[in-house]
Amino acid sequence: MKGKKLNRNRILLCFFVLLGIYLSTLTSTTQGDEALTWVTSKSEAVSKALNEGKLILLLAGYPTCPHCLIMQYTVCETNNPPIKTVIKENYVAWYCTVWISNEYKPYSTAPYVPLVCRIDPRNPEKYIDQSYGSYLYREAIFYNRLLSGLDSVEPEETNSNDTITPLIRPMPWLPLLLED
Repeated sequence: MKGKKLNRNRILLCFFVLLGIYLSTLTSTTQGDEALTWVTSKSEAVSKALNEGKLILLLAGYPTCPHCLIMQYTVCETNNPPIKTVIKENYVAWYCTVWISNEYKPYSTAPYVPLVCRIDPRNPEKYIDQSYGSYLYREAIFYNRLLSGLDSVEPEETNSNDTITPLIRPMPWLPLLLED
């Protein structure tokens, strides 16, 4: 009995190792297809965006958050629709780890991750638009959002009293835990 359980555990371990290897190949880049380069500080993102005449795409999240990882390594690397191409040509990609840096806080209005913001580097204290959550299976929505407003990059005026509803809430049960 003990030998059968040990064999079953080995088979399960092998299965999950092979599954992990397979899944990592799905998001890996092919030869000649470079992955996005993410800057890690606001000052670097602003100076690079100003020099290149691009907007800033902020993705803020945790390194252990599945939705954040999906956004960074799957959705933003998508070639159909060509999200990766749009980001490379029109944005400086800035990833902010919320455990390490608080540079993302001026753009956050809710306790959700991942936070996705488009920022004009000429006025980096305000965001053009913002949303929360993963766009997995909603890549077309994210693609259209990235394309919208590329010809006019003036940030919208926001009032700090306005309530901004997240586009996608990855944890809709969180407010229930915070209620008295």
